[in-house]
Amino acid sequence: MWQYARQPYDFVRRYCGKKCALVGAWIYFRYGYFNDTLELAQKWKILITNQFVGDPRLPSTVDVLVLGGGVMGLSAAWAASKLKRKDGSPVSFVVVEKSDSTITSSWGESRILRLAYADEMKIRMMQRSYALWSTLEGIVKEELMQPSPMLTIYHDTTMHLLKNLTTAYNTLGITYRELSPREVKKEYPMVRLKRSDVAIEQTDGACIFATEAVEALKTAVGDDNIAEDKAVSVDVHNRTVTFASGKIVKYGSLILACGSWTNQLLHNSYLGLMNYITTAEQF
Repeated sequence: MWQYARQPYDFVRRYCGKKCALVGAWIYFRYGYFNDTLELAQKWKILITNQFVGDPRLPSTVDVLVLGGGVMGLSAAWAASKLKRKDGSPVSFVVVEKSDSTITSSWGESRILRLAYADEMKIRMMQRSYALWSTLEGIVKEELMQPSPMLTIYHDTTMHLLKNLTTAYNTLGITYRELSPREVKKEYPMVRLKRSDVAIEQTDGACIFATEAVEALKTAVGDDNIAEDKAVSVDVHNRTVTFASGKIVKYGSLILACGSWTNQLLHNSYLGLMNYITTAEQF
């Protein structure tokens, strides 16, 4: 809370003395930023509580520990929820997310799902992804993606890559159309191609709604399996993770899906891994 009143406090103290400054700070809290003060007090309460006991949803031992509550982390947790131990009992898992994080690995409210890869493995992965999103839509009874055709355009400098894509499509039995600039202008009037350009149309693309997707994954994973805390360091030898609340969790398997705060965690853990460059940083 002090951060809100520090500037006016210093100003009044300089010209009117400490007592007047304290009175001014109280008035500032009481009438100026009362709502902000309540919000900060609530955050402080949570921080102080976690400092001693941590989030009760965070166990001391777990089979699968997922750090990061974005699409990647929640998807990994959803997959873990379907796993079984050798004795047939379900695998225990928990997702830990840093609730006050305002920086993301990527950006925007949509993601593109496409089969426009000249790599058979990547195409199969996208087909599997499409099926999983459809399954998740059935679970939450909500639309998570908008189907849309996808155009891959080849210019003079990239024309040699055209055959790689069509060969992959033919091998996997994926339907597509090769369109001339005139056909593209007719069917996609917002797109203009040069006479030498070629476009490949594939209809199995989609636009994923990012926020809705994250909320749907949280529903599939379950609130009881999502804890709030900040991972401070990883001890790979003892297979433990230390959190900001002071809690130490022993894990069987660890999944890092921390996005923009991966590098800080890697630095504190001395894992010897290369720094992670997020999509937002790449562009």
